[in-house]
Amino acid sequence: MIHRSGHEPAEEDAIRAVATRLTRRFPELTPDEVHQAVYRKYHQLDNSPVRDFVPVLVEQAARRRLANQRPGRHPA
Repeated sequence: MIHRSGHEPAEEDAIRAVATRLTRRFPELTPDEVHQAVYRKYHQLDNSPVRDFVPVLVEQAARRRLANQRPGRHPA
């Protein structure tokens, strides 16, 4: 069954788990900042034909983005 978003429920569950993990990993950022980073990347991959690795790609990209958002961090 595919949800309204067009994504499989298992994939949506995996993305929610990514957001939860990254919220714990970056406690100095607001949950909203973490969710924005996760779902921005998730939506960039909407047209990806191979969905198996989408949660992994989302987590890696969001983690890099959030690391650069940490207070006191000055992006190069």
